[in-house]
Amino acid sequence: MREELLRPLWQRVFISGFGFVVVTFIVLGLIRYLGLAFYGINFVTIGFLIMWIMPFVFLSAGGRKKIGIKKPESWLWVLISFVIGAVVAGAIYFLGFVLYGTGPENWGMTVAYEYMAGQDAVFEPVVFAVVTFLSMLFSPIGEEFYFRGIIHEVLGEKLSSYKMAGFWSSFLFAAIHLPHHNIFFTAQSFLTGFVPLFIWFAFMFIVSYLFIWARVKSGSILGAILCHSGYILGMNLFVYNVLL
Repeated sequence: MREELLRPLWQRVFISGFGFVVVTFIVLGLIRYLGLAFYGINFVTIGFLIMWIMPFVFLSAGGRKKIGIKKPESWLWVLISFVIGAVVAGAIYFLGFVLYGTGPENWGMTVAYEYMAGQDAVFEPVVFAVVTFLSMLFSPIGEEFYFRGIIHEVLGEKLSSYKMAGFWSSFLFAAIHLPHHNIFFTAQSFLTGFVPLFIWFAFMFIVSYLFIWARVKSGSILGAILCHSGYILGMNLFVYNVLL
């Protein structure tokens, strides 16, 4: 007998894992958009915290194991995933700098603007290190539980294909990250709007596959989390040393 991903109560509420994904993605997408457009990054953090607790509130014990919450099969690949995540982030933000310099089309400038809008203390190495450490926790844990864990597993069963699940979970991951580029709200022309936004979308789509790969190679969602944390570290180091 196939064990359900959701606890019995939530199985009755959402009917299926797919129903759960549809409802939660709409809610989380709305939180992400409202936070980035109006209320600030602290509001976005609410979405990350919701993703953090999802496996422990909504999923059965078997469901948590299904999404990869278990001991890694390879700690070496967990470490390798972290390093590769940092390197890939450096490459993505370096390319943004090469293509667009410090203009608004550069996706890295969105991160830089967030820091510049904050207090001057963020430019102090110790403060920046604390901010980076917290960033390496909130986004990676929540998003990996949700995207590489819950969504990937639900779509894999729904579509009877984990290859298609990888495509659609990556598409959704890239879509929810579109508002992370300021150009999403300010674009006034095709070249200064759609093109950099499309490049950003494509990078997020590819990065999602990188995180899927990290989960597969390590045999645990921890591999994806550490790969994502490495990505955040690489991103913040580049922004701090080059764009600020």
